Amino acid sequence: MSDKKILKTAMNTEKGVIDNKQMNYLYYGIANLYSKYSEDNVWKYLYESTLDEHKMELEDLSNRKINTIKRNIKKLEDLDNYVLQRKVFNNEIVYLICNKSLEGKYYVLIEDDILRTLINVSNSNMIKTYCVLKYLLAKGKRKITREHLLSLIGLTSHEKNLQLITDIIDALTDLYLIKKQYAYEKREVEGRIINSQFLMLELTTYEEWTNRPSQKQKK
Repeated sequence: MSDKKILKTAMNTEKGVIDNKQMNYLYYGIANLYSKYSEDNVWKYLYESTLDEHKMELEDLSNRKINTIKRNIKKLEDLDNYVLQRKVFNNEIVYLICNKSLEGKYYVLIEDDILRTLINVSNSNMIKTYCVLKYLLAKGKRKITREHLLSLIGLTSHEKNLQLITDIIDALTDLYLIKKQYAYEKREVEGRIINSQFLMLELTTYEEWTNRPSQKQKK
């Protein structure tokens, strides 16, 4: 990999934020990508005019019209948290974004290239899932249940949601953002020994992701 600096964006993973069904991480991710850090390097800020300046780029990236993007970013202000606040400064609308908890914790760093890809091809729940996997798998491969992932992004373990999280895991695997495999363990159920299947997940490194087969074919 070249010595080019890898740009990363902090994404909040605090309970009460990421598990809020109304907290749309697709538009939160867009707001993050086009914002700048304040002088104290804590808050980020995004002028609404910046969205208009990048209208064509944003619409191409997200497959959504600019007015839809602006409307949904504004909706994030109405949530009962501190993550995004809408202000008026010098007669311009500006959004203040805080990507960590008030204690400066509970966040993950996602490479901007990866975040752009997720915004382009996925949705809020898939971005949320990748965010929680970034910290669950930070120390390497581990056993992960679909039920646990659903609880972390604020969804119940209803059969429909279990299929949803299965599809998300498959999609993240297809994007080469994670690796999955199935393993088995013996356990006793009602006096009988059975083999139970469980899911093992692992993050791919940024270098592995940039050198994925689909990218090699483009070179």
